[in-house]
Amino acid sequence: METYIINAGIDLATLIGVFLIVRFTKGYSEQKGKNLADKQDIAKLTTLVEGVKADFDKELKRFESQLKLATDLKLSHLSEARKSVIDFHAVYTKSVFEIARLDANRISLMSPEDLRSLSKSLEFVDDIYNHLSRMELLIEDGNLTNLGSALGRTAVDFRDIVKEKIDAIESEKAYIAFEKQSLEGFKEDPSYDARRAVYAGIELTGSSKIGRMLEQLTSESKILRKACLEANSAFTSEARPYLSSNPVA
Repeated sequence: METYIINAGIDLATLIGVFLIVRFTKGYSEQKGKNLADKQDIAKLTTLVEGVKADFDKELKRFESQLKLATDLKLSHLSEARKSVIDFHAVYTKSVFEIARLDANRISLMSPEDLRSLSKSLEFVDDIYNHLSRMELLIEDGNLTNLGSALGRTAVDFRDIVKEKIDAIESEKAYIAFEKQSLEGFKEDPSYDARRAVYAGIELTGSSKIGRMLEQLTSESKILRKACLEANSAFTSEARPYLSSNPVA
């Protein structure tokens, strides 16, 4: 009887042991499968995240490249715009200075040839409009470009008035010189004295006309200098961000 009980107990213990082993083995297998599934999901998720990160990095680099290009272009444009204002103002200043320094007394002493050469030399003022056109292409400030146009006109008006008077004086002097040369051919002619009297009248009238033109030139130059100074002051004030040592922001 005791042996039976012992054997029964052994069988029960064995059965329980087998049950526990099977349960443990099943649980272990299930957990292992679950862990494997988790690892696979994590691997997929990691791959997905890394792919997104790679795409993001790629787009970021592309954006940074585009931003740098845009910034470089903007800075280049600002630099060119600033240079166009500086160049325009420099040409204007040189033009007005060259015109303003033409003294009436100096002009009165010039020969017709020198006056003709001086009149020709004033054509460089036209270069103002070349620089103005470039500035208008690069500057978006309409007020500044309008002031630039006004500034250019004052210089050209100044040049035109001075050139007109110089041309008229040159023409009058050339006429007097021609009459004087013609008179030389009649030195042995009986009509020489009469012709000389006529020439004296021509010379006197011509000199008087030249004197009046020089007075007009002096008077008009003062008015035009003032107009140039006022226009230059307005332009310089508006263009100060461009003319300063620091680039325009």
